Amino acid sequence: MDLFTRKDGTSIHYSTLGEGYPIVLVHTVFDNYTVFNNLAKQLAKSFQVVLVDLRGHGYSDKPRYIDIHDFADDLVKLLDYLYIEEAAF
Repeated sequence: MDLFTRKDGTSIHYSTLGEGYPIVLVHTVFDNYTVFNNLAKQLAKSFQVVLVDLRGHGYSDKPRYIDIHDFADDLVKLLDYLYIEEAAF
């Protein structure tokens, strides 16, 4: 399990598979990244796949208050942390 910790102390659970152009798979609300396990395995044959549990979901921390902007900012900061400058979503 890979964790990325934000400056506010929130830990974001993520995983990467494969090599190549990055594709970020983002689950819907009330879900987690395991919904993409089969798809990720197939995509990882040709791409670098980034799976992420949004804050409040899966193995990521569950802060009391979550704003939609937090989701977007978490993704931007995670990609910066992984040195990914460009990706498909």
